[in-house]
Amino acid sequence: MKAAKVYDLDRTKVKVYGGLNTVGGNCVVVESPSMKVMLDQGINFTQLKRFYGFFIQPDSVEELREMKVLPPREAYEGVEEIYISHLHLDHLGSLNIPAKASVYLPSKVIAEALSKAWWASWRQQLFPQTLSFTGFRDVEESRRVKYARVTHSAFPSFAFRVDTEDASILYTGDLRLRPLHGALGNSVEGLSVLAEEGVDLAIVEGTNFGRRMNYLTPAQFKAMFKELLERYGRDLLFISAHPLDLEAALII
Repeated sequence: MKAAKVYDLDRTKVKVYGGLNTVGGNCVVVESPSMKVMLDQGINFTQLKRFYGFFIQPDSVEELREMKVLPPREAYEGVEEIYISHLHLDHLGSLNIPAKASVYLPSKVIAEALSKAWWASWRQQLFPQTLSFTGFRDVEESRRVKYARVTHSAFPSFAFRVDTEDASILYTGDLRLRPLHGALGNSVEGLSVLAEEGVDLAIVEGTNFGRRMNYLTPAQFKAMFKELLERYGRDLLFISAHPLDLEAALII
């Protein structure tokens, strides 16, 4: 990660340590005279792929920070609370955190269950230093940062709004504008609620902006999957899906 990109909003400063013009590594710090919070602290996949592969794996979290795969230690200085928008590693990062900060997870229960799959790989280094999720909190327990559910290929996912003395910052995290399954809500509705009082700075995830691709609508996805099932003539059908993609699971 390069030096943080700083947005000066008078008494409030927003520092973007990662996720800007790169894949993954999202990390945003909002600082004002009365508060300092971090939004996401993910793994930078671009940096990870430069130095590591199947035969070369990191030895420690500190090595990952040194190689700029994780946010630098200085990003955490003075941070009081850390909020994770969803549990994909490019936003979650390592829960072995170099700060005495309260950490709010989208779901502590799901994070703990997901972490059991990390034991067999270098991802075990991403565990909390205590190897326990005791002390972590759910996003919905927050009293300082406003939040709203958004739909994404990781459940649950949140967008955040941080209000300081002189500025309002909206951070969308990753999201789908069109939910595959309406039972999980609507990203636009959630963002509208967060933005209804006005926003001074919006930080929007833009993973697929500008790509020359036509994406499937929810209706097209359902129709294609239904046709696949109707034409499939065997007794067994194996389907692979991301373990956090509840929307796809519901359609299946």
